[in-house]
Amino acid sequence: MFPSGRCRRRFGPLLALSGQRQRTARFASETEAGPPPLQPPSRPQPRAAAAGLSPHHQKLALWAGGALVVLIVLVILLVSPHRAPLELVPRGETLAQVVDVRRFLNCPLYQMLAAASHPLLAALESKEEKLGISLPRDVATIIDTDESTILVGRFRPDRLRDSFEEAIEAREKEINRNRQAPVRLLIQQAEVEGHTYAFCNQEGVDYAFTAAGSSVVCFGNRWGVRRFLKGRAGVRGRALDDPAFAAAFSPALARRAFLYRLEKPGAKIVASKLKDLLAEAGEGLQAAFFAATIAGTNIDLTIRLAARDTKAAERLEAQLAKATAQVALRKLLGTDAEVRVTRAEAIVVLESLTPLDGFEEIIEKDKKGQGANLVLTLLAS
Repeated sequence: MFPSGRCRRRFGPLLALSGQRQRTARFASETEAGPPPLQPPSRPQPRAAAAGLSPHHQKLALWAGGALVVLIVLVILLVSPHRAPLELVPRGETLAQVVDVRRFLNCPLYQMLAAASHPLLAALESKEEKLGISLPRDVATIIDTDESTILVGRFRPDRLRDSFEEAIEAREKEINRNRQAPVRLLIQQAEVEGHTYAFCNQEGVDYAFTAAGSSVVCFGNRWGVRRFLKGRAGVRGRALDDPAFAAAFSPALARRAFLYRLEKPGAKIVASKLKDLLAEAGEGLQAAFFAATIAGTNIDLTIRLAARDTKAAERLEAQLAKATAQVALRKLLGTDAEVRVTRAEAIVVLESLTPLDGFEEIIEKDKKGQGANLVLTLLAS
């Protein structure tokens, strides 16, 4: 996805950071010291006043109560499902991939890809230049769906609208390059539930753009952007309202991953990488969830397969436990390590650990087309 030299010059300072920056929320509460307000005789007096507490002790009690509220909020945030990016994905999509940009740019895998000048980074930089954005400065999360890309971060919507129009102009010039009768591509506007989007759908061009404030923007074809806006307006459900996606999804894995992806049967990765591997047992597959994390000195790839029922999951487990399937899995991952297969009711889980110290070789083979790795395939999708 970025050219090597330029990528290292632009992201060198970022790569030197020791860890990912974390957003924090601050809660403050100030209370004037002094006696409590007078209460009507019919109402009971506040407990602090009845106990004869001094203004100083009353203030301490209020601060303690505020601290307790903060603690409760933090606990809720820690234990609640990590589903915020998927809240932006409308129900009905067959795939949803989420990349935590800061986590990815700060992980060892990115540094290896940059050192190897891998085409993955060239493609990513091309998209960055086309949109007129800086990934480390502007983008926190990239979400890809069937027909749209949703970016979460800090943006200037007017500049992104300009980039959208420039893309249409560039396409117009390309179309007219060898035509005797030039055409003019028109940019139109439409609304979905009060939300405006811009689009062009002439001469085989289907490209649209919308901004939801300054923190979320969406590019894609017209129908992909419309679905996004309908999801924002609450007209469509969310991705995790789909029972199959909800069953396959793991909040704990998503919370740690630099990349995770949900797919239905027939979507790109399941259809091209898992279909032959699962064979007839794949008929019982309802959804797949992929999550890539850095676990110590390894890259941990976990695949959760949600089956139609327990019987279908048993067939998937038996198929993946075969020696031939294990060989195919290791080839798919570009590693000699065994892939662990487990099952819990209707969910089959595949786990693979690839040492980071051997990933340079995997990257080189992938770059030359001499090998494959599913994590790199996911990043390129």
